[in-house]
Amino acid sequence: MASCNDRQAEFLARDWMLFLGESGCQVSPATRDGGADVVSNRFVAEVKHHAAPVGPALVRQIFGVATAEGKVPLFFSLSGYSSASIEFGERVKMALFVYDFTQGTLDAKTPAAELALLKGLPSPSR
Repeated sequence: MASCNDRQAEFLARDWMLFLGESGCQVSPATRDGGADVVSNRFVAEVKHHAAPVGPALVRQIFGVATAEGKVPLFFSLSGYSSASIEFGERVKMALFVYDFTQGTLDAKTPAAELALLKGLPSPSR
């Protein structure tokens, strides 16, 4: 993939979720997504395809959406996260990922993301 826009990044995150073991992942409509870009029965994910690192407000926002829906939050970023975002993600055990669409890689930025890359996304019994 030589280039990638915001919408394509959402489909890429969906594919990563499927690769990590989740089924039934759907990319939300381009408008009125309810605060999540990709949803499944157990997860909600936010995707930011921006040049700047993600600040804590956005990480807290998807955490709130997930909490309200009784789901687990995930975050996929092109450009990483601020230190405050990583601290919050670690405290609430949220998987924060950085993707590289040109290399086809996914890197973990929190322990929850590292575990997901090693063992797949957590099942309800984990």
